[in-house]
Amino acid sequence: MEIKVWTYSEGDEFPNRRSSFFRRHWEAFLIAFVAIILAAAAWSSIAARSASQPSFTPDSPYVYDGADVLDYSVADTLTQLNETLESQADGAQLYVVTIDNLPLGQTIEDYSIEQAQRSARVTPKRTTAYSTRS
Repeated sequence: MEIKVWTYSEGDEFPNRRSSFFRRHWEAFLIAFVAIILAAAAWSSIAARSASQPSFTPDSPYVYDGADVLDYSVADTLTQLNETLESQADGAQLYVVTIDNLPLGQTIEDYSIEQAQRSARVTPKRTTAYSTRS
C-alpha cells in the first residue's frame, strides 16, 4: 500500500478536490425541501377542510357525530324528535353536530352558521351554537 503525502510549498497550487454531491446540488435540495413543505401544508389544509364538513346520512339526517360522543340510541331519539318537530312546527329543524376540533381560525358561531347555510334543507333564520368547552 502506497501512501501519498502532499505538502505545500510557495508557488504550488492546491490539489483540485471534487466537491461533495450536496455542495454541488444544494439549490436542488433546497427547492425540493421547500416543495415538500408547501405540499404538506396544502395537503393538511385540504384535509382539515374536508374533515370539518359533516355528512348527514339517510339513517340520521339530523345528527352528525364526528367526535363519536353520541350513542346510537341518542342519535335515533334525536332523529325521531326532529321529524316530529319538523312535521308539527312548520318545517322547523334542529341539527346536532359534534366535531373534535373547529377548523383553524373559526369560532363555533361561524362554523355553525356555515354548516347551516351549506345544508340544502336549511334556510337559517336563527342559528344558535353551544359549546361544551369551559
